Amino acid sequence: LLTRSLAQFQSFSKSINSLINQLPAFKRFQDVTAEALSQPNNQLAVEKRNTVNSIEFKEIHFHYTNTPILTSFNANFEKGKSYLFFGKSGCGKTTTLDLIAGLLKPKSGELLINGTQQKLSSISYVLQENMLFQGSIKENITLDQAYSEEEINSIIQLVGLSSLIDSVSLNHKIKEGGKGLSGGEKQRIALARALITNPNVLLLDEFTSALDATTETQILKTIKELQKEKIVIIVAHREYIKDWVHQVIYFD
Repeated sequence: LLTRSLAQFQSFSKSINSLINQLPAFKRFQDVTAEALSQPNNQLAVEKRNTVNSIEFKEIHFHYTNTPILTSFNANFEKGKSYLFFGKSGCGKTTTLDLIAGLLKPKSGELLINGTQQKLSSISYVLQENMLFQGSIKENITLDQAYSEEEINSIIQLVGLSSLIDSVSLNHKIKEGGKGLSGGEKQRIALARALITNPNVLLLDEFTSALDATTETQILKTIKELQKEKIVIIVAHREYIKDWVHQVIYFD
C-alpha cells in the first residue's frame, strides 16, 4: 500500500488542479509512511486484524474537479471470490481500487467494510510498475520485517521465484528499479512482497500487462489458489482473464 500511495503522490505534479485533487492521496501517503516508520520490527506483519468478509459500495460518487469518475456506483465484494474490473482507460477502475485502499475518499455515498464504516486493514496493492530498491531480493520482499525462513521460502515457491533464487540466492543484490531482472521476475518479487503479509484484500492493477503469456498464466494460477481466503480484485484489459475470476465488473 505504501508503494501505491507513493506512486500516486508522485503522479499529481502536472498541474495545480491535479495537485489540489490529489491532496487526499498525499495525506494518505503521509499517514501510511508515519504508520510504517512507527512500528517496531515485524509489528506490521503480526498486528491484530479483523477478517474482511465483504466490501460494499453504496451510491458512491467521485470526481476530479468537474470531471465525474464514479456516479451512483454500487458493488459488493465477498471473501473467497475474485473480481475483474474491465473497461477502457480513464473510466474509474484504478480510482475504485484507490477508494478501497483508502487513498481517496468518496465525495458521497457509503463504503462499507463488513457492513459498517471502518478502516480497511491488511491490504496489499500490486501495480504494473512496482518499486524495487537497491538491496537484496530478500530485503525487497520482506521490507526489513522479520519473517521466518519457512515463511519466506513458502512465498518464494508460491509465486514461482524458486528458479531465480536457486541461480542467484536470496541475498543477491539487485539494482534500483530492478534493473537486470526480467519483467516477470520483478512482478513475482512484487507479488511475493504483497503476499508475505497474508493480506485480507489483494488489489492487482494491470500487474501482468508487461508479462509474456506463460508467466501471466502461472501467476494467475497462483492468484486462483490464494483467493479462497481473500478478496481479490484485478484491473486488466486482456479478455481471457475473465475466465479466471468469479465476476466481471464493467466500467465505461
